[in-house]
Amino acid sequence: DGIRDVERSRGLGDVYKRQNTCSGKDTIGIELERDGFAYISFGGLKEKEILSQTETGILLEKQIKQGKPITPKLGTELIANSLTPGTNIISGFPISREELETFKQLLNTLRNWTIKGVIILEIDESLVSERFFTRRVCPVCQFSGKEGDVCPEHKMALIKRFDCNEREFAFRLTLYRHRIKPFLESGALREYPQLVINVSNLSKSEIVEKVKSFIRKTKRKEEKNE
Repeated sequence: DGIRDVERSRGLGDVYKRQNTCSGKDTIGIELERDGFAYISFGGLKEKEILSQTETGILLEKQIKQGKPITPKLGTELIANSLTPGTNIISGFPISREELETFKQLLNTLRNWTIKGVIILEIDESLVSERFFTRRVCPVCQFSGKEGDVCPEHKMALIKRFDCNEREFAFRLTLYRHRIKPFLESGALREYPQLVINVSNLSKSEIVEKVKSFIRKTKRKEEKNE
């Protein structure tokens, strides 16, 4: 079925990151990786598969070109093959009840894998356009930043992202307003601990610390209940 069975150590589990467009999720994810967490960007996985023209990538590209949502099964398989032992922070998946149920069914078949919490990053809509069109990446390692930033590792000026255009911006806003936001407001994630952060006026370090604190508290509560 395309799903790799993964051995994992005992840890916090899977922590979802939910977000508005341009809330800085990838930048925050990179920072959390430096602290030992596994950050999985669903969008990044899709892009990698499509650019590499793998069998999965060709199927993804076909569904996207047809204007269809990626099937829950295909999305779940893509995430499953990227899970690693310990704490995984997943961005961009699931964004519907169907995807959530399919993912939960998968986790039930894997030893010790559970959803431990939901992190929702919010941003004032007035800032979305500005953030989207000033996003930049390192051409070598894909380090994320904004216009004028330099990659700390490769000492290179960040360049414009390939998807930084009006069409992609309109697509992402539509996706958020018509799929992600209704899903978040549906109550489907009510059973999990949640952290909601408005990132509009917070620094990167402040956001990262709030996320790490949430993960630590969730883990302590779980251990206390054992």
